[in-house]
Amino acid sequence: MNLHERRLLVANGAYSACALLLVGLSLLLAQLPLGSSYSLAYCLATVAAEFAMLGLPFGLCLSFPCMRSLPAWRRLFARPSALLWLVIPIAFTCYFVVNGLTVAWLGLLGLFGPTALVQTVPIPESPLQLLLGSLVIGLAPALAEELFFRGAMQGAYARLKPWVSILVVGVLFGMLHGQISALPGHVLLGVLLCALVYWTGSIWPSMLLHFLQNTLAVGLSMAAQRMLELYEQLGMGDMLAQQETALLSGGLSTVLTGVSVAIGFGIPLAALLALFYFLAKKRRPAAPPPPAPEEARVSPLCFLPLLPALLVIAFLYLNSTLALYGLLPS
Repeated sequence: MNLHERRLLVANGAYSACALLLVGLSLLLAQLPLGSSYSLAYCLATVAAEFAMLGLPFGLCLSFPCMRSLPAWRRLFARPSALLWLVIPIAFTCYFVVNGLTVAWLGLLGLFGPTALVQTVPIPESPLQLLLGSLVIGLAPALAEELFFRGAMQGAYARLKPWVSILVVGVLFGMLHGQISALPGHVLLGVLLCALVYWTGSIWPSMLLHFLQNTLAVGLSMAAQRMLELYEQLGMGDMLAQQETALLSGGLSTVLTGVSVAIGFGIPLAALLALFYFLAKKRRPAAPPPPAPEEARVSPLCFLPLLPALLVIAFLYLNSTLALYGLLPS
């Protein structure tokens, strides 16, 4: 087994460990008396679970010499790129593209039956909770998930063709979130994060984009809740409830709404990504030399450790699908 195969074997095994820890820690957190969202106990438990789920597999990766010798480690934490400023508008437009895809996807799922709205981000009720949300839901995942996926996983897949490694790691990232309602958006975000790391050779742009995406979700959920309360005070709550019902009922109109949003923000996002690519191309570090023929081959056995993860993910998506259609027992 060559060096590249050993790296794939370790990284894929660590990914399965992440999936198993995700289920175990989720069940554990469900049994703990954490109080309300953004309580001290909730924040500490959520951050601890995030770093345990991804930090332990990441540490497992680093315990193997084949992973410690990844060429990517030497440049991932180099000085942040001057292109970081461009990540801010990319994050803003990407957020609405992702949500447009989610709406269109919900519309398609709604064709198979009425769906229930699943709130995935706890809504802050005060500026302090908004700050806590930006740390717990924004910063912690940006650090832990980027280190594992864009550091260990993408580094292990680096010997494959670039577009293959970007797609595979991006899809694995999206799938591990376990939410059927947001699957296309999570996959798109994962692919984009991988592309930023490949274009720049640095993990800082992907960390910043990930942080901004999650923080935007927290902040806009709070803004939407405040607007809902305002509309209810103005006697327009029934109208919003009807619009939400229409959205969740699926159908062509919901799909077209989501597609329109995705296209409307997708055009400026594509322009920003093109600008980022061309600017990054001038600063991109030299690519590593191509591997020797005996180092380039990849045995299918290297992907066998993904099997436990795929089984766990199948269970997560089954559970998520039942919740979406309101079929889980209360």
